[in-house]
Amino acid sequence: MILPRPPEIPNWRLLAGQRDMLNRWVASYVTARRDKLTNPVMLTQDAVGTEVAASYIERVRSEEIEVPEGADTPELRFTLLRRIAELRWGPTEALQVSALLDPEIEAAGARDAEGAGAARAGSLRRARERPDTKPRGAKRRGASRYPIGGARIRTGDLLLP
Repeated sequence: MILPRPPEIPNWRLLAGQRDMLNRWVASYVTARRDKLTNPVMLTQDAVGTEVAASYIERVRSEEIEVPEGADTPELRFTLLRRIAELRWGPTEALQVSALLDPEIEAAGARDAEGAGAARAGSLRRARERPDTKPRGAKRRGASRYPIGGARIRTGDLLLP
């Protein structure tokens, strides 16, 4: 399988990376807004993404790095928001934010929901066709709750080689 080539990284981001701007900016951003950053899911709101990207671009420009117009891209927002979540809440929440922001995961979730809806509709149709059958998991009359011949097995009775 040949993976698609990742998009080219703009020069301004390479220069900012050489100066470790991202780590310094994320640390100052989280420190300044620690009380406002209460939930990682809030980072997925468009307004937060816009504010984060604008703040980072402003900081990079203050370091006299030329940032072109239109630098606020989904990839930039994804990187910034994931790093904020990782620093503020840890790797688990950063993964949660990544999953919520990733358009491929969102599309796969929508496909799964459609498939689950079709499966649910099929099971309801079968239930309507056979109304005399008991639902799965219903107890049969006279059935033992112990699996093997109605006898209870204790763990101390098992002989292991």
